[in-house]
Amino acid sequence: MKPCLILKRDYGQLGNRLHTHANALAFAIEHDLDLLNLSFSGQTKHFARHNGQTADRHLPHAPFLRLLLRLPKTLPLLQRLALSDRHLAKLGGKLLVLERNDDQTLDETELEHALHHSPRPRFLLLRTWNLRCPQALEEHAPEIRRRLTPNQATLDSVCKLRASLP
Repeated sequence: MKPCLILKRDYGQLGNRLHTHANALAFAIEHDLDLLNLSFSGQTKHFARHNGQTADRHLPHAPFLRLLLRLPKTLPLLQRLALSDRHLAKLGGKLLVLERNDDQTLDETELEHALHHSPRPRFLLLRTWNLRCPQALEEHAPEIRRRLTPNQATLDSVCKLRASLP
């Protein structure tokens, strides 16, 4: 069983969050992994759903998690849990945390190494905003663009704002 990638690092605004999410999504697609980006959940209203899922997730192998995330209190609980080292420690070998400071990068080589960690974790929690997976991103660019294209309401809002500028 492959690990589920979970991202949690509140950083910047939409541009920074898109950077991280696009790289994480490309890596998840490349390695056929489940992905939940807790730091992108607040941005999902700007994007269309893909296979019934909001833009903050890619869960092809986690029907239980998809179902669980429909409950209104699940996402806030996971948000808090992802920041609690004390509670995360109870997961033991089922969880591997990769954390980087704001001025550090986490790249796809390190992620690939973590996938082969022994014992293999069930969850890989990434606490970073500067995630770089250039090979996966290049390989899956059309799919990433399709999934992260703003929805019509957001496009209309931007066009209206732009038209009002001098």
